[in-house]
Amino acid sequence: MDKPREYTDKSNGATLFKKNCAVCHATIDDQNYNGPTMKGIADRLPKPSQEYFIKYTLNNEKVFLSGDAYAAMLRGKYKDQRMTVFEGVLTEQDIIEIYKFLTKPAQAQAVP
Repeated sequence: MDKPREYTDKSNGATLFKKNCAVCHATIDDQNYNGPTMKGIADRLPKPSQEYFIKYTLNNEKVFLSGDAYAAMLRGKYKDQRMTVFEGVLTEQDIIEIYKFLTKPAQAQAVP
């Protein structure tokens, strides 16, 4: 595996990200693991980005099946990887906390 991904941020968003997302997503570099990096996520998502992040994270399959162009692009780029459907696992508030963690100026720090 690449470098360890431990997080210095002790917020609920950091904890939730580490538990549910870090196995597939980087936060502080441009590296793509099994899924896209979360660095700069708010700038890449369709607007309003927080709303889209919630909808996609809860049920990316539903978003893809709706014909969403961004979801289709991700599906094409990460063909062999399917993101977990977090509906029933994470709440909308949990996902908002993760989004806040990912979009604050000094995000998580990886410790080598």
